[in-house]
Amino acid sequence: MKTKKDIIKDLKDVRYYYANRKDFDNAAKSISESTVIKKAEYYNELIKNAPPKLFNMYLAFVVNNNSQATVADDWGFCIENIKYYCSKMYDYLLQEVQKGET
Repeated sequence: MKTKKDIIKDLKDVRYYYANRKDFDNAAKSISESTVIKKAEYYNELIKNAPPKLFNMYLAFVVNNNSQATVADDWGFCIENIKYYCSKMYDYLLQEVQKGET
């Protein structure tokens, strides 16, 4: 059973993938598709029905690889609010993962 720490670790991998997507796409043509691509697709599928703020948090933080400070500045929120929404995003994803595990 996945834990919140597992979700955080997975999303770090997914963030890295999106930050270097062009390299991964090129590697898929010459070597093989990395398993991180499937991991990204998995989490993309889980987040699509999330409440709008959590979906947007995923987009800004994971897909667009922004820091929490950048997201706070862009959204006009204090960093504590962004940390709250980030934590809620992890909780939401964990809940969705656990639904699939039962």
